[in-house]
Amino acid sequence: MHRREFFRGVTRIITDFISVIFAWKLSYFIRPITDLIPNIAYYFPAANLPHLSFFQDFILISAMGFIFILFSLFLYSYNTETSASKYFSGKIIGAYIWGIILWGMSIVAVYALVFHELIFSRVMLAQAMIFTGIIGLSSRYVLHILFNKYFVIKKNIAIISSEKTIVSLSAVFENNPHYNIIFSGDSVHFLDFLEKTENKITDIFFTDGKDRETFKYREYIKIVSAEKGFRLHIIPHHSQEFLGHSYFNVVEGIPVTTMTHVRQNYWFFALKRFFDVLISSVLLILFIPLFLFISLKLQQNIIYSSQRVGKNGVLFTIYKFRSMVLNADIIKDTLLEKNQREGPLFKIKNDPRITKFGNFLRKTSIDELPQLWNVIKGDMSLIGPRPHLQKEVEQYSVSQRRILSIKPGISGLAQVSGRSDLSFEREIFLDSYYCENMNIWLDLKIFLKTPIVLLFGKGSD
Repeated sequence: MHRREFFRGVTRIITDFISVIFAWKLSYFIRPITDLIPNIAYYFPAANLPHLSFFQDFILISAMGFIFILFSLFLYSYNTETSASKYFSGKIIGAYIWGIILWGMSIVAVYALVFHELIFSRVMLAQAMIFTGIIGLSSRYVLHILFNKYFVIKKNIAIISSEKTIVSLSAVFENNPHYNIIFSGDSVHFLDFLEKTENKITDIFFTDGKDRETFKYREYIKIVSAEKGFRLHIIPHHSQEFLGHSYFNVVEGIPVTTMTHVRQNYWFFALKRFFDVLISSVLLILFIPLFLFISLKLQQNIIYSSQRVGKNGVLFTIYKFRSMVLNADIIKDTLLEKNQREGPLFKIKNDPRITKFGNFLRKTSIDELPQLWNVIKGDMSLIGPRPHLQKEVEQYSVSQRRILSIKPGISGLAQVSGRSDLSFEREIFLDSYYCENMNIWLDLKIFLKTPIVLLFGKGSD
């Protein structure tokens, strides 16, 4: 580890330690005004709260415990090459909040199970947990920005590749302030370069190849890296195959690279499913009057059902309020030549199959509300890529099919970014980005943005 990387890690430990102490003291001083629930017998009533010195040892020990918990969650593994916006993703924030919850539970458990008494105010504990989250995360964010601006750690790197890829690889690293390219070329020239240069190389990026010559030099460069202490990064020959979430593992002594197109975060999926069922159930109940009104308006054939492709390519029946004439699917075959959208999806302006009331339902996306039942059944999620017809999915390329790795959604990143105004390629790009980066905060952002998009009705044709 570089000395400055170590210093950044130590700084974060100190910052978190101070954040906990400051949070406890802030909680203590505002405790007298937080008897918000009347007629409750507080263990430490605000009027009889001991002096702050009474809690001093407890605060210091709890701060050390908090640091230990964050260590166990790998929150001091500092990635110096990540921007602040990317570093503070839902994963990092979620892990930090989970650390605070574990910390609070540990304090309660220790005093309830070991000492069989409380020596602190439970209201103070709740406040300290909240303040620790706010102060700790804010401090980390500011420190990350300051370090990345004033204490950039540059790595001297060598890029070893063929002439075909060296230009594109060099362009990638030249735009990153954390890398200083001191060599770019093929294996033969690199070995000559090593004999003459006095520059300290820290990392080597080597593109793999199938030919024997490349393999021979790769093995030799591995030996050189071990002798010189270089970190060797081998870029696979078909690097596109490794997109997604890849990690290295050893199975029965055999080194393997495991690839998943979706982050294997079971807690996230469990939480996502919980909110899917909860919110969909509440919305179905709230929209009962609206459903009755639409039923009276449509009178017959109220619900339209269609087979769509869901997670892992499994077909399911999707439900909508009918917005087209009864024989819409038959008429569609006569309109295919008028399709105005590139790619497998069908779209024409002023579609003659859409009824007058159906146009209103589509503009407001009210026709999609019956899919709340699909969410409760488990066929769909509130947030995810929109499901398409089997005939359309059959025209997807191999890379485009990655969006089938998760449940389709009622709303998604593409829907709040232009809806049907987007090109098919752009829609697939946004849906693929969601598959790659989905987290609870991105879901919340899409969920809150959806009503705003629906209000203006942009891209709803």
